[in-house]
Amino acid sequence: MKVRFYRLIMKKLFVFPALVLLALSLAIETNAQARYYIDGIYYITDYNAKTAMVSYPMRGTKYKGDVKIVSSFSGFTVIGVDAGAFKGCQELTSVLLPETIQSIGDSAFSGCAELKSINFPNSLLAIFPNAFSGCTSLLSLDIPQTLLQINRRAFSGCTGLKKVSFYSDMHLADDSFHGCTNLDSVTVHLGNKTIIDESYNGLQTAKHITLPEGLTSISPYALSNMEFVSISLPSTLETITQGIFSCCEKMVSISIPTKITKIPNQAFEYCKSLELINLPESIDSIGDFAFLDCTSLSSFKLPDSLKYIGRYAYKGCTALETMKLPDMVSIIEEYTFYECQSLVAVEFPKTLKKIKDQAFSDCNSLPKVDLPEGLEAFGNYVFTNCKSLNEVTIPSTLTDMGLQSFAYCFNLQKLNFHEGLSRIGGSTFWECISLENLTISEGITAIGEGAFGGCTGLVSISLPKTLKILEEGAFSNFAGNEDMDMLREIYCYSETPPMPSTEVVMGWGAITDPFLHRNFKATVYVPEGCKDIYENNRVWGRFAKIEEMNTDGIKHKGKDEDSIVGIYTLRGERVQSSNHKGLFIVKMKDGSTKKMLKN
Repeated sequence: MKVRFYRLIMKKLFVFPALVLLALSLAIETNAQARYYIDGIYYITDYNAKTAMVSYPMRGTKYKGDVKIVSSFSGFTVIGVDAGAFKGCQELTSVLLPETIQSIGDSAFSGCAELKSINFPNSLLAIFPNAFSGCTSLLSLDIPQTLLQINRRAFSGCTGLKKVSFYSDMHLADDSFHGCTNLDSVTVHLGNKTIIDESYNGLQTAKHITLPEGLTSISPYALSNMEFVSISLPSTLETITQGIFSCCEKMVSISIPTKITKIPNQAFEYCKSLELINLPESIDSIGDFAFLDCTSLSSFKLPDSLKYIGRYAYKGCTALETMKLPDMVSIIEEYTFYECQSLVAVEFPKTLKKIKDQAFSDCNSLPKVDLPEGLEAFGNYVFTNCKSLNEVTIPSTLTDMGLQSFAYCFNLQKLNFHEGLSRIGGSTFWECISLENLTISEGITAIGEGAFGGCTGLVSISLPKTLKILEEGAFSNFAGNEDMDMLREIYCYSETPPMPSTEVVMGWGAITDPFLHRNFKATVYVPEGCKDIYENNRVWGRFAKIEEMNTDGIKHKGKDEDSIVGIYTLRGERVQSSNHKGLFIVKMKDGSTKKMLKN
């Protein structure tokens, strides 16, 4: 039972003159407790344990100025500061604690707005909730290794606090330093633990964090949702785990130690201020969502040791401009570079075998894609909505293309197909409205539904001998725009008219139509002897004019050869080599021009 000090009766002073020692100490005893007043500070004792706690002052008074707590008196060891002992003492400026103090109680120094300094002895074991809340003048804290836990809001609202140091054994409540808006640096010393746990979220407002040498691992999300600008990781660090720096929106740069081999899932997601990250050559994989929405990351050098990049790894990195993928990367996963809207150059490795769905979708600044030989698989929507994409080269090793792979690439003008591709998938080039002259390479046997649908700029189409299947809407125009149809000629080298794989008759009489919403005013050029077959075909027979041509197209040989002075692509670029195949414009000596098809 705590007993307040009351005025002693003069009679007792007279009867017991020894009590004149009250100049040094006064006490009232009740059972095993007594209250003492020593050098301006009140203590409450436990007679059985022979210990004492610093207690609150007399009613109506407050501690002030510089205070020194004694370590012992009259056989009692001072082991703690009682709950609320200095609460609201707004004129208190400093406190010196002895090496016997083990605990600081709930709200012990709460509201001590002028408290500038306090030492924490090596004997300290516990700081209780709200112990220093609102101590707005505290500047620094040096916490000993003996203290293993800081409780809730222990230092909340300490707006003047700039520096904190403690040991890796420490466990922090998630709001231990809530509202410490000027906390500049946190230094962690190595204790008995070599792993940092998730409790460090309690240092949310710290601007700079230094972790100790000897540390080997950091737990999942341990440093997530924090406000630091920089962090120093030790060279001894071997493992970082999922979400470690997730949502650290103010971090600008970081260097990863050389013992780290993997960047885990979500490691840096939503680090919106991250501009620079140095990855060592030891890194062999980058996990899913690793750099999701790191919107300030403009350049990124991947180590040559890298073998794997996960799904969504760089999704939404809107400042990322260039990317060189290391030679050991063989697969680009789903959404890896989705919405990298500033990406202007991608260098693909020769080892690349597969690009999965939407890997580069919405990369609006990417002007050119040169897919490497060796690429074997291509997912859906891979380059969908890349609005600046102008030129695409398809390798001979790619046999199929996925759904809407290049759909809505409104600026796409040049397609380079190499023989080897056998099928163009559904809506692959949907609404590529800048395509004018299209030559489909030999070897392609099928063009999928809507593959070139909505390509309203098409003027000329060349289809190979190998083409057998031309699905619904493969070259459809926009509904209602038949009068604006730009298509003028189709060169079809198959002796059998390419047709849909399945004939479908709708309830209103419409049939499967590869040229849906076209006006059929284009001239169709077909192989010699095939005119009747095409004219009697229910799809091709609707074109206004069908003409036969030699199997070599308009020849580049024969009596006119000496009259040719120049060969040009349909875009007006001069052709220097005679090895090119496709449709060209030739300039004659007499100044005239004509089209030539080379197979």
